[in-house]
Amino acid sequence: MIERDKGSVERGLLPVIHADVGDDPHLSRVLELNQVIKHNYHYDAPQMVSCALPGCDVRFELTLIPHQVLYPKFCPRHRSAYQRWLHRRRK
Repeated sequence: MIERDKGSVERGLLPVIHADVGDDPHLSRVLELNQVIKHNYHYDAPQMVSCALPGCDVRFELTLIPHQVLYPKFCPRHRSAYQRWLHRRRK
């Protein structure tokens, strides 16, 4: 059995992420729910980021992991599609 490096998926996406997303439905879906944070840390590093949902001012902590570039775009409260829908409906 071949053991895969945990960052291999993200490293595989890097060339495609830098190119035009175009008609790739998988990549479009991944980038719709996640953000790309490029870094060169060689250790786990915490970073505070803002929720990408308009009208949500919550800042939450992400742990940047070496060789990983995809991170959640929304705060924990708005990670589900239903919670984002409720938030938009209330505004």
